[in-house]
Amino acid sequence: MTANFDEFMFMALKECRGIEDVLEKFFSFLRKRTDFCHTILTPEQLKQFNLDNSVNSRGFMPNQMRDLVNKIIEDNILLYRRANQPYLLPSSPRSESSQKSNSSDKPKPTNDSTGKSYSSDNPKPTDDSENLNSDNLNSEKSELKYTVNTWNGAVTEKYAWSQTFKEVTVEILSPRKITPKDVFITITKDSLTVKIQGQVFIDGEFCKSVNSFDSVWSIEDGFRILLSIEKSEELWWDCVIKGHETIDTQEIESVKRLDEFSSSEQNAILKLIKDHKDKNKFQ
Repeated sequence: MTANFDEFMFMALKECRGIEDVLEKFFSFLRKRTDFCHTILTPEQLKQFNLDNSVNSRGFMPNQMRDLVNKIIEDNILLYRRANQPYLLPSSPRSESSQKSNSSDKPKPTNDSTGKSYSSDNPKPTDDSENLNSDNLNSEKSELKYTVNTWNGAVTEKYAWSQTFKEVTVEILSPRKITPKDVFITITKDSLTVKIQGQVFIDGEFCKSVNSFDSVWSIEDGFRILLSIEKSEELWWDCVIKGHETIDTQEIESVKRLDEFSSSEQNAILKLIKDHKDKNKFQ
């Protein structure tokens, strides 16, 4: 299926003048043939514009599509760099424990102005080298706001999350500015571990299994950790980590987006839409 789709896209690309033309035609198609640009209104807006809820039978939450497009772009850049430009990837996190060097290689202890002696085994403490404790992790959160749209998800004590049929997005806020060297994340098919500056932040079992190879993470603006976790099965999750806060999956907006169908299913849906429009022309 992927090979056929790639061939179809290659044929379409040959008809375009450049990448800008490709994107223009693609989003023009979404605008004209799908509900990609249709915004779901809030109850207040429905009242303001004197509309009933039927206008919300399709479309997406405000900014949901912008967030989705940005996320897809970032994910694909990361996947490309993994395969072709690994030197542009963030540095691997430092090992949590390093082997002690031989005593003959250790530098001699030095004294500071207070007369205290420090060495590699007894380093001088600094504010930057302190691990984040639970108080530090929560002390400045009130000044930070989540950017992820918690569509079909929730805001929990430690993170915000949202989901589609295919993936889960998790956003974690750090009260201090961080770099990839400060973050240690392990994603397996069954579990997630997140450490920030040596402090365990999340360590638990996923609600359901995931495709760890296609799950990625990144740091945004130095304070936000974004995880894109691909589900193994197209099922709704009631939580991210077992034992964490849950949501009622019966209240989930279970409308499946066009891009979540397979290529053949999308073609069938688009054909039905076209046939319906053609039929209405003659009525």
